[in-house]
Amino acid sequence: MTIRMTGAADPVIGSCLAIIKERISAGGVRAVLLNTDLLIKKGCLFSDDILIQGANQHGLVSLPDKTVIAAKRNRVVVEQRSGSGDLRR
Repeated sequence: MTIRMTGAADPVIGSCLAIIKERISAGGVRAVLLNTDLLIKKGCLFSDDILIQGANQHGLVSLPDKTVIAAKRNRVVVEQRSGSGDLRR
C-alpha cells in the first residue's frame, strides 16, 4: 500500500491522517490524500490497482482574493471486513 499525503500542516490545504487497523490484505493500493482523514478498519481486503482518493485534487481558487474554495476537511472510512476488487478482468 502506498499513501501520498499532501499538505503537511499547510494552513490553507491542511494536513492528513491515515489509520490502518490490523488484518488488512492489500495487493496494490494507492491512497492520495489532501486535507483528509483516512480510516481503514480491520479485516479489509483489496486487490490490485485500487485507488483511494481523499480529495478531488483540483485546486479551486478565487482569483480576486486568492483563497481556496471548498477546502473543507475530507473523511474516508473503509468499513470493517470490506472488500474491493478489480472488475476489469
